[in-house]
Amino acid sequence: MKREYFCKLNAVVKKIIRGDYSQGTELDTILNDTRYPAKLLSFTEKLNLMTVKLEAREETLIENIEELQKKKPYSGKGHI
Repeated sequence: MKREYFCKLNAVVKKIIRGDYSQGTELDTILNDTRYPAKLLSFTEKLNLMTVKLEAREETLIENIEELQKKKPYSGKGHI
């Protein structure tokens, strides 16, 4: 059972690392699986929250970059 859990979690984390934040739904599926011990589910819950925060920060960063690009296009010369 633990091996299955860690195999699933490993696959999900690999996708999250590549920027596929839709894997949160897969984490939710794991969280709803009552076969896993509470400690593993607690870990999964924390990982899910971390994924949500990471996605939000990345979105904010992208928005900030887009805003900066609108204000002053980078010419490639000198310092920013």
